[in-house]
Amino acid sequence: MSLALTANTNNALAQATTPAQTMEVEAMAAAAYAWAKERRDYDALVLAEHVYIMARRKTTELIEPYIARGGSGSNQHESKGNEYMTLADYGFTKMQWYRRVRELEVPPERVDEYFDECIAKGWEPSLFGMLKYKQDAPPAVTHEDWCASLKPCDCKP
Repeated sequence: MSLALTANTNNALAQATTPAQTMEVEAMAAAAYAWAKERRDYDALVLAEHVYIMARRKTTELIEPYIARGGSGSNQHESKGNEYMTLADYGFTKMQWYRRVRELEVPPERVDEYFDECIAKGWEPSLFGMLKYKQDAPPAVTHEDWCASLKPCDCKP
């Protein structure tokens, strides 16, 4: 039952095209997470948290262009359309928005790596854990850097 609930939430996320729809998926995933935690169903808990994080990312992606654009500033009495939305119009404070933008900086591959590691080690996934995992990413080493660290280099370019 619990995996079916989170799978339905995942399907709803795939079909969501507006911020209101993705925010609804966020709420459904948060409820599925709480339900899975109460039932001590680890698989459902991981799936619900994954859907929750991906829904937050999608909501942020959908809202970001409107927030970044801001108003024209030409007329304070101008009617507000979608192109003049503010954080308050979406119900976010500056701190909440900052956190969401930070979450969006984590590449999708890194999110999947984090969840794979959580499953392998039996950890309970979380937003904070994902952001910390992002910071602990191994540095990318190029072939030139690797060769420069070896004295002498025995590779043949």
